[in-house]
Amino acid sequence: MSGQSVFPKKNRLLRRSEYLRLNSLKDPVFKGKTFILFMSSNNLGLARIGITASRKVGNAVARNRVKRLIRESCRQLLFALPAADILFIARKGAVEFEELFKQELSCALSRIGLC
Repeated sequence: MSGQSVFPKKNRLLRRSEYLRLNSLKDPVFKGKTFILFMSSNNLGLARIGITASRKVGNAVARNRVKRLIRESCRQLLFALPAADILFIARKGAVEFEELFKQELSCALSRIGLC
């Protein structure tokens, strides 16, 4: 990884059970046209991010682009994120409306205590 910034493994949701726990929460923190955000506090003292993009979002290229955009936005603000588990679920249209996606992403991150 010469010169690249990485998203550390300790800051990622890794187990299916963690994704299912967050996905089963009743009320999302943010529900937009391009993605849904669920959040639950943890006692680890750091933020952990999970990203889901089903085939409804688009082909593999589109899904990976959405995940890269979310990951990069969170990586830049990782020091300011609250100690919580955060799950982003991309919705259909996240790729077609990329500008709206970026606006909603900044709005969602501000809603969870940033900016």
